[in-house]
Amino acid sequence: MNSFAYLWQSSILSKLSFKAQVHSACIAQIGERIRNFHETLADLSDGAKNDAKSTAGDKHETANAMMQLEREKISRQLLETLDQYAILQRLENHISSTKIGFGSLIKTNRGYIYLSIPMGKLLIDTETMMVISPKSPLGVKLIGLSQRNSAEINGTVYVVEEVW
Repeated sequence: MNSFAYLWQSSILSKLSFKAQVHSACIAQIGERIRNFHETLADLSDGAKNDAKSTAGDKHETANAMMQLEREKISRQLLETLDQYAILQRLENHISSTKIGFGSLIKTNRGYIYLSIPMGKLLIDTETMMVISPKSPLGVKLIGLSQRNSAEINGTVYVVEEVW
């Protein structure tokens, strides 16, 4: 293998390794959210059991109703987060493409964007990136673009520098 081919292959592997790091960080963050939701639900259940032992009457009924509403809200958030986790698990982060699609890591003039699930900002080493859904306004504009293409959203231009 000549030195150019080695450097090119090494560069691709390095990029895919970075993409794998981003993907792993997303999975870790989602896993942490899932753990937090489970802990919150357990705490609410414990609180309801303790409340049942100590009080009776209207205050008790109101407190129970409020806790039930909170449990339902947390349960919905947990289900949404479990769906996001399943989506991340299905992504094949070891594949690189020249066109932006679901699962692409994109380097733009405005920073890195990982097109997967809506998570917001994520810090990997010293790089801050946006983890967004392909259904977001920016995600919709980026889908199908390739290197040196650009997309504009709210007056901000995103120039695609690299895709993998």
